Amino acid sequence: MTFDVYKAKERSPIIYLLSPMDNKNEIIGEIKSRTDKAFSLVFINSVNWNEDFSPYPYAEFSGGANIFLKNLLDRIPEIEKGIDIQFRILSGYSLSALFSIYAVLHSDAFKCIASQSASLWYPDFIDYLKNHTISKSLEYAYFSLGDKEKHTTNTLLSKVEDKTKEAELIFRENGIKTKFELNKGNHYKAVNMRIAKGIAWLLEQ
Repeated sequence: MTFDVYKAKERSPIIYLLSPMDNKNEIIGEIKSRTDKAFSLVFINSVNWNEDFSPYPYAEFSGGANIFLKNLLDRIPEIEKGIDIQFRILSGYSLSALFSIYAVLHSDAFKCIASQSASLWYPDFIDYLKNHTISKSLEYAYFSLGDKEKHTTNTLLSKVEDKTKEAELIFRENGIKTKFELNKGNHYKAVNMRIAKGIAWLLEQ
C-alpha cells in the first residue's frame, strides 16, 4: 500500500480514495468543480488489486480485503497527522468500490462511503452483506453505475445493476441516507468524473 495526501487548509472531511495516483489532479479538479466544500484527499494505491479488494476467494481473486483493511486502519494515525478532520469518507471504483462496502461491515472508521461501479456481481456478496452488520458510524452511502454495464453476454456481470440496487436498498433499510445514480456509458466511461460526483454529493450532505 502506498498513499499520497492532498491537505486542506481548514477543518474539513478527509476522503480516502482507493485509486491509483496518476489521476490525482484531475479528480481534485473535478470535485472542486462540483462543490465549494473544503476537503483533504488521500489517494490509496493497492499493490495487488485482485487480492487487496476482494472480500473472500473467488477465481483469480484471493480474498485479502481483511488484511488490506487492517493495514489501512493501522496507517490512519500516520496519514492524518497534522490534519484537522471532521469525518472520514471512503470511496472506491469497481473492485475497490466493493471493498468500500466491505470496510463498513468490519470497521467503524467511516461516516460516508462512495461505491461507484462496484463489483457487486461478486458471487454471494449480497448474502454476505445481509449476514453482516453495517457500521453504526455510517450515515451516508452513494452508489452509481453506468447504464450500459448490465448489457453484457457474461451472465455474472449482467446482474450488476440489480445487485447494486439491492445493496443500496439494504443500506437504506438500515437507516442510512443513500443515493443511487445511473451514468451514461459502460464501466470505463468518464471514471474520474463519476468518482468526483459521488464524493461531491457526500461533501454536500
